[in-house]
Amino acid sequence: MRHRSAKYVAFATAAGLLLATAAGAGIANADVGSQSKSGGETKNEIVYVKTDASGKTRGVYVVNVFNADEKRTVDDPSRYTKVTNLTTDRQLSQKNGHVSVETTADQPFYYQGDMPADTELPWNITVGYALDGKPIDPDDLAGRSGDLDVTLTVTADTAAANVKDFAEAYVLQAQGTFPADSYDITDGGGATLATAGGNTVVSAMVLPGESKTFRIQGTAKDFQYSGWQIAAMSLDMAIDIRSQDTSKLTDQTDRLEQATDRLSDGSKELADGNAQLASGAAQLDDGLVSLADGAGKVDSGASSLASGAGTLSSGIGTVAQGASSLASGTGALASGASRLASGVHTLTGAVSDLSAAAPQLKSGADTLAYQLAQSSDDAAHPTLKDGWGSVRGGITQVKQGGDRYRAALQQGRQSAEAGSQTAGQQVAEASQAYQTALQSFAANPQSAEAQQALNQALQAFAQANQAAGAYAGSAKAMEQAESGYDQLGAGIDTLNAGAATLDVQFDAAREGTVANGAKQLASVVDSVATGLGSMPADSLRQLDSAADQVAAGAAQVNTGAGRLAKGAEGLRSGGAALASGANALANGTNGLNAGARSASEGASQLVSGARSASSGAKTLADGNAALAESVQGMGDEVLDELQKTIDRKLGADFKPHSFVVPTNTNVNRVQFTYVVAGVDSDTAANDAADGGDAASVDDSSDGSAESSDAGSKGSDSGTGSDSGFAALLERIKALFSH
Repeated sequence: MRHRSAKYVAFATAAGLLLATAAGAGIANADVGSQSKSGGETKNEIVYVKTDASGKTRGVYVVNVFNADEKRTVDDPSRYTKVTNLTTDRQLSQKNGHVSVETTADQPFYYQGDMPADTELPWNITVGYALDGKPIDPDDLAGRSGDLDVTLTVTADTAAANVKDFAEAYVLQAQGTFPADSYDITDGGGATLATAGGNTVVSAMVLPGESKTFRIQGTAKDFQYSGWQIAAMSLDMAIDIRSQDTSKLTDQTDRLEQATDRLSDGSKELADGNAQLASGAAQLDDGLVSLADGAGKVDSGASSLASGAGTLSSGIGTVAQGASSLASGTGALASGASRLASGVHTLTGAVSDLSAAAPQLKSGADTLAYQLAQSSDDAAHPTLKDGWGSVRGGITQVKQGGDRYRAALQQGRQSAEAGSQTAGQQVAEASQAYQTALQSFAANPQSAEAQQALNQALQAFAQANQAAGAYAGSAKAMEQAESGYDQLGAGIDTLNAGAATLDVQFDAAREGTVANGAKQLASVVDSVATGLGSMPADSLRQLDSAADQVAAGAAQVNTGAGRLAKGAEGLRSGGAALASGANALANGTNGLNAGARSASEGASQLVSGARSASSGAKTLADGNAALAESVQGMGDEVLDELQKTIDRKLGADFKPHSFVVPTNTNVNRVQFTYVVAGVDSDTAANDAADGGDAASVDDSSDGSAESSDAGSKGSDSGTGSDSGFAALLERIKALFSH
């Protein structure tokens, strides 16, 4: 009898709902819906759905409950296949889509209407069984043992127009009762497990609009259970979100508003900074243009210097060549003078030889005087005077080119230093803009706008650093070039001073000892030549004395010419080094000129990029300002949307209407109860033992729109006695015994 008693849980659930409905006094009169001869009456509907053990619908029964303070006749809209009076013995009839009901005074009136088993329902229920991993029909499951899975699936029908509002507004509570000694449950599959006596009660809830599956797992032993009882009803919950503590939510929206304000302010500062960067980049571009012009002048001066150094080197070569020729001539002169002296001493025996040598000596003396005092008209045979003039002119060009180069270096260095200072200021400004963008990004790392602003600020900072580095490098290169030139300039000054000294010495040589010696030699030779022609024998002593003087003068000339030749060779070596250095300097200034022009082109690109960045930053600032404006009051908007979501989820917008006839809104409440049959090997015997009465429902009855049910005969006065309500419960018991 234990299993037979568990079977009546369904009956107890249905009776409880019926009692709760009858006891609820909140049934208000309405002006629309059911038509009554004495006025409108609202009702409650309890929809009972009987299914087999797999969830297939076997019958749909609706118990209609009217609470009236006086006896009235009501025409209730309907579409039943059969109607049964559950309160009195009065026969009910259904005609033209209405059931005529005569309520009783001061007590509920119940009547049952049967609907087709294929009636569209708000939820479809399926129950599946798997024994030892294989699906099994519930008819074959009773008394079986093994690992058993029971799967309950609730599927909400949110598409059908007549029932979707019930599925979307009602909460569904399912309860299954399993004997603990018949089914040891190890996993509720998301449902709640509770122990009630010797039974395990499985409870599962499905929220409005949802579909769910619960897989219960355990071990079966001689399995049987009483089935599922599933009730669905509206929540009737009104939650005012503004009456709750929403500070955590509103605090976050307030922080969002503050963050967008800061983002707007920061992006405006970024736009201002980019505008300043664009202005500074324009100044940088102008400075680099000036630098490029200065570098061009430096390059031109270095080229002139190289050209002058080449001319100087060529002139020094000519000087060295003339000095070498002079040294050779004076050597010959000294040798001849020495031989003259020797010959004079032997003049007595060699007058004829002296007469022959005198013209040669005079010619050499004349040549020397000519080399020192005259210029040649033949460039291929320059005189010593011509060579020295070329050397002196080359040294003068070197000095002038060096002065122009030094001035150009100073001007280029000053321009580079000014540009470096301007670039340093721009680096500081770009760094500040980068820090601001970085702080904005740290405050909201998920923001694509903050990420973009940070990337732009970083790029601007890198460009400013690059420009500053270029200026600093240019200034350093100018400074090093100027320092290097200081040494070269000192050499040029030394060369110029030496040339001046050599010039004085050359003039002194031309007008002093060498020239005088040459003149004396020429004069003496001339005298000798003259004297030889008319020389008496007693004049030999005079000739001897003159020969000694000639030898001494020739020795002096030879010594001076040797010194001049050595100086000229040193001058040749210095001139070659100067020409090489000037060429290297010219090559370096070419690189400097190219670098300056490249920097100028880069600055032009920087100006273009800075202007683009400034435009983008302004657009960003405008967008962030619009964003900050749009999030103002977001907290209230979020709460309003949250309230709407909660109301929708709780079915707050649900308007009660009849399940039977959806257009009938003269309904206070509609409840649903699904009774899913269990698995019991004694079911047939128990059904035979339970029997039934005249009010029990025949599942195979089709009924008709005009059917009627006389029910049990008796008084139709509706006195509300305890025996009348007991009879109602007996009828419901009979309903769930099948």
